[in-house]
Amino acid sequence: MIINKDVCILCRYGDKAPKSFFARLFATVWMVAGIILLSMFTAQVSSRLTAQELKSDDHLFGKKVTYLFFLV
Repeated sequence: MIINKDVCILCRYGDKAPKSFFARLFATVWMVAGIILLSMFTAQVSSRLTAQELKSDDHLFGKKVTYLFFLV
């Protein structure tokens, strides 16, 4: 399945699409690699922010904590 970047990003009609098999293969690999790299970057950033927040021991110290129990 070939997804053209112009259709996905710019909402165009796909008038600029790769024609040959190798160009389409390259475009597909390039887009999948971009999605994978972007998701890895996002995961690293969120992981480091979470670890940084959990590293401090005082995130609940001195705060009221309550428990709500609802019967459905």
